[in-house]
Amino acid sequence: MVKKAQKTPDWLQPEADRTQGPAQQQREEPKRRRRKDDDDLDAPEKKGIKWGPIVLLFMMTMPALLPTLLDVAAKLQTMGVINLDPSAIFEENKYRPCLQEFYADWAPDKLGTLDETLKKYEGKEKQMFAKLGKKYGKKYSLAKCS
Repeated sequence: MVKKAQKTPDWLQPEADRTQGPAQQQREEPKRRRRKDDDDLDAPEKKGIKWGPIVLLFMMTMPALLPTLLDVAAKLQTMGVINLDPSAIFEENKYRPCLQEFYADWAPDKLGTLDETLKKYEGKEKQMFAKLGKKYGKKYSLAKCS
């Protein structure tokens, strides 16, 4: 019996032997384009806020928080802490500048309650100015307000 010489597989042969074989030709690797990521590997990370994760977190939690926020706002409105009445926000009362001017001259401490006073006397602004004139002794002309 004749034993055949065992050949070692290509991957076990030393580097020099592998490249010399006629079946294997040495190929040149094509040049790769440099990506922006290649340059940034050694560079330190950029400073600043990463907005992507924050926006994602906000988008994930907002649908769950919205009913709670609406409930809290409704309870605060019932207690009188905030006023979310759309008519009070978007509609400007034509007597507001006149009352503001009157309060600025005669009762500056009441400027903070301007909207509440106008809401209380809504539709009865002339009576309100009559009461204020009687209280402070100053008659006020409503001709400017109309």
